[in-house]
Amino acid sequence: MAAENATSQPEVTALETADTLIGIDGTGWVNVPTSAIRQTFQKVLTKTADYTLTAAESGSLVTNRGATADIIITLPAATVGLEFKFAVRASYKIKVLPNTTQLLESTATPAVASTSGQHIWADAVAETLHLICVETGKWAVQNSRGTWTVAS
Repeated sequence: MAAENATSQPEVTALETADTLIGIDGTGWVNVPTSAIRQTFQKVLTKTADYTLTAAESGSLVTNRGATADIIITLPAATVGLEFKFAVRASYKIKVLPNTTQLLESTATPAVASTSGQHIWADAVAETLHLICVETGKWAVQNSRGTWTVAS
């Protein structure tokens, strides 16, 4: 019986309030400020038409699930600390466009980079891109999967 209890998993129940995630795992209550775990949970933005992201949406995962045509996602001004992820979920282009004076830089493999104002795109399901701003005015490609092409 003791061995059975050692391997069984307790049921977990959670309640989220405005500023605290409260859970019980069978041994007691645990209080964790949600501000400490916000980076763990991403907001998913499903876009089927052109859209301009805002700084408030930083940390979001943008998909084109349900799209029936190519879409353009325009980035907000590149401000240090902002980041976005993109995932192609429909066989149409997601075009990621910085503003006209900003650019995408890459040291990731495979390398993806653009000159000022050029967009990059992908159109095969499961292709992904992770952008983060570590220098004002520049979006760094943290990583990518699949083929992201620089617009010509």
